[in-house]
Amino acid sequence: MTHSENAVRLFYEARNNALTGNVSKTRECLIAAAEEAAQSVKTGETTGAAGNKIGEFVKFILSACREIRNNGLSGEAMSMLGIAGAEKNTDQGEWFADMFDRKKSAVGRIHTRSGSGTGFVISDKGYMLTNCHVVDDSLNSDISIDMGTSGKKLRVLKTDPVADLALCKLTSPYKGEVISLAIESPKPGQSVMVIGNAFNLGLMPSTGVIRLEDKLSGKLIFSAETNPGDSGGPVLNKHGQCVGVNASRTVALNGSEARGFVNAVSIYKVKSLLERWGVAL
Repeated sequence: MTHSENAVRLFYEARNNALTGNVSKTRECLIAAAEEAAQSVKTGETTGAAGNKIGEFVKFILSACREIRNNGLSGEAMSMLGIAGAEKNTDQGEWFADMFDRKKSAVGRIHTRSGSGTGFVISDKGYMLTNCHVVDDSLNSDISIDMGTSGKKLRVLKTDPVADLALCKLTSPYKGEVISLAIESPKPGQSVMVIGNAFNLGLMPSTGVIRLEDKLSGKLIFSAETNPGDSGGPVLNKHGQCVGVNASRTVALNGSEARGFVNAVSIYKVKSLLERWGVAL
């Protein structure tokens, strides 16, 4: 395979990674594509007008890399990759169904002495996030978690009871799907999906809409059908990136019963705590 052919292959591999919400892999493939394209000129494989086009291709790829580095898989980045309208050309139900199918392997069903909940992998090092209230009775012991068809053990590393966030780690090596953290905070009105283990029946998706992100309190409020056992599940944007950690249904607000409100730990708060805990993904 020539350098130019390799560049094209890597570019489309980057597009596929963007569709799954994998930011780091998208940039990695784009940079590799730029390097291969540059090599095609350097080695004399591509010359003349074709070489000039290759130069423009490299500049374009590097511009896309800068956008992804600064803003993640933003609408602009997806547009540059030619896939910004993918969700518009697909029935929304099919879109979320496809995302659930791709991301569910990174989500696990947590079992403790007092009940069950949900957690999800955020790093290939095996780091996982869940709610503090899901694991607070098991801080000094391994917790069992079902990942797909296999059972694993989970160790609690850090907790913040006020934010209701817990950082855990799988006790065995992990090689599988990872849910990346969104760079951009969600905006009110954006569609989201939460994956959870409602009533310990198995992983199930639920969709809703962002209502409010309160950076001061670290809460994200969205609308969705959630139930006991869904706690600790990822709230995903349309790119499959985590914008929050599902925490609880809001049953009262300002003295009134609140309908269609779900609390989550906002991605802003999650990143702040990870930084405070000294965790580099």
